Amino acid sequence: MIEPRLRAQNAYLVEMDRRIGLAKRVTEQQWYPSARAAVAAYLVGLLEALVEVPKNDVSHAVQMYSDATEVPTSSNADAPWPFEFAAQVRLALSEHQESEVLGPAHWVIGMGLMDALVRRQRGADDVWNVAHLASAIDVRIFAFNEAFQELDESPMRFVVEAIGVLASWEREHAARYAPRERRDGLPAALAAWANETDFGAIWDMRAWAGFDMYSDELGFLGVMCAERSAELLPVVESIGVPPLLESVLQSPSITMDMDRILALLDRAPPLLDPTTGRWNHKVAAGYLLKVAFEYVLNLGRPDRSNEDRPHAQEQELRALIGPIVTHTLDRTDGVPMLVRWLRHLVWRVGNHPDDEVLNNVFDATLDALAGSSQPLGDIYVFPTSAALAAGALVPQLAETEAELLYQNLIVAIMLREKQLEAGSSSTIPALRNAFRDLLRRGRHPFLNSYNERVGSWRYSVFATLYASETEPATTWKDDFDAFALERRASLHWSYTDDRTLTAPGLFLAGVGVALLDQCIMADDPHLRAKASPVWTEVFNATLPYFTHWTLDQGPWRSVGTSLFARLPACTTSGNASLGLSLVRESLKQVGGDETMFVTAMANLDNNGMTIATLAGDSTVEAATIARIASFLRWEASTGNRNLSDAVVQYWENKWPPDALQAPII
Repeated sequence: MIEPRLRAQNAYLVEMDRRIGLAKRVTEQQWYPSARAAVAAYLVGLLEALVEVPKNDVSHAVQMYSDATEVPTSSNADAPWPFEFAAQVRLALSEHQESEVLGPAHWVIGMGLMDALVRRQRGADDVWNVAHLASAIDVRIFAFNEAFQELDESPMRFVVEAIGVLASWEREHAARYAPRERRDGLPAALAAWANETDFGAIWDMRAWAGFDMYSDELGFLGVMCAERSAELLPVVESIGVPPLLESVLQSPSITMDMDRILALLDRAPPLLDPTTGRWNHKVAAGYLLKVAFEYVLNLGRPDRSNEDRPHAQEQELRALIGPIVTHTLDRTDGVPMLVRWLRHLVWRVGNHPDDEVLNNVFDATLDALAGSSQPLGDIYVFPTSAALAAGALVPQLAETEAELLYQNLIVAIMLREKQLEAGSSSTIPALRNAFRDLLRRGRHPFLNSYNERVGSWRYSVFATLYASETEPATTWKDDFDAFALERRASLHWSYTDDRTLTAPGLFLAGVGVALLDQCIMADDPHLRAKASPVWTEVFNATLPYFTHWTLDQGPWRSVGTSLFARLPACTTSGNASLGLSLVRESLKQVGGDETMFVTAMANLDNNGMTIATLAGDSTVEAATIARIASFLRWEASTGNRNLSDAVVQYWENKWPPDALQAPII
């Protein structure tokens, strides 16, 4: 059933439904059957007249025919149809805009086009012209579809074959639908698509950037396919040009009806060759999986007509995800398709980490997959060779291969966590070993993204590998130490021309911060007690880098400030106490790095460990305040500010303006 909440958001569709409802009332008239038969006969003559007409001249030829040819009058004396209706049919044929007044005539034309196509039995000659006329007006499309549903098996088979001819013609002449400035590039895009081996490109679509393509003549096919998927989905697949094919499957008759989406997904041709396991360049199943998830995402988006409240709450969205996963896994290609889709979601979540609806849908998908008891070995191919030893830089995997393994590993780790939450007791695979192996052989996916927050969601995923260890601090430190060579080489990466050398150390530092968060917020008191040793190990391991004279800006600096921001929680949340003396000692280790000291003090103070608490007496407190104020004034006077605006604003809001104007000590 069409989801009314989604339908109501689109004013055009609401109005279209109203017009179709009004137009269809013509079928209640006693004279309707005779009018339909007469219009079908009239259209038989029109189709004959159009056989030799060039495609670009069809509209003009239709106008000429309707001007010169009368619609046959009613031959049914018992139910004569109004003379003015014949005039409306002729007028409607040349009409290119929706019209409520002409709606009944458009409905009869739509039905009559199907009747004429079947009567003439010249599918190859007529199908493009029929499609052109039927798709011109929404009412005609739905009438044409209704007539199609009425057909017996033999005429339906004939119509499906004719539509197949149309799909072939559209494929061969796809350039006519491309933007004028991109038409010359279409052959190259199709050739590149033919050479693509990753079916994830179905959802990526960067290969088709700029190729916004829509065929009016295919406009009816989405509506008809929604009703008769078994007959017409193979025809849709045969279109072969991804933007055109996608436009058919984007019909609201499909995208707003989850039952139809799942029915189509069940019937869509497999996208993997059963013999080789490789992508066969079928795309319908992949598009339909995307359509199913977009349906859920759209329900979770704000409703503009209801004070921007979402259409549906998280519980309803989660209930919708389960059947999508089940229907996908029931396909012969379901596991690889769903895993690849999850990789796509990993990419989307990484680009939109603050999208709450997307994150909830991703999480619900993992829950549903975990409930299916899918083996992790189907998701991530774990290394069979011995772990690569530290102490040597190894050749790197190709970026695309490393990215594939990285995304699959994230999915495997998150799925394993879901399985554990669900009470699974199966053997835990060597996920941490797989992480270290990939971090050594494929560094590129672990590079810090622009403006990426330390400890963000992807760091949290890998942090779970350490949180489950008996001694997470020691385990993390062992892995951090194992990449010492990469860190040393990263200080001189310009000599190696390999910027990825910075990735292992910095990524593990971010994982350490995320691990600290998991310890601090854990319900398990045993894990909470690990926060203090984790903080100490991560701080001591990363201190040389966030205070290094060439690395002290940017991501490494963020690691240091993030650690100080979390330090108060380690001393007050029930974990083993670090003690004030250790906090003071940590600040001393920052040395004369005033930027880090002032930033660290802001983070400590803002999170409950005040200057007064750290100072212990008023003299030390005054000296600390003076030190901070002095640096703030000095830095402002140089015009070369290293402190973040947030830190400066914090201190300016905390103290009255004159406190920062005192003489520099």
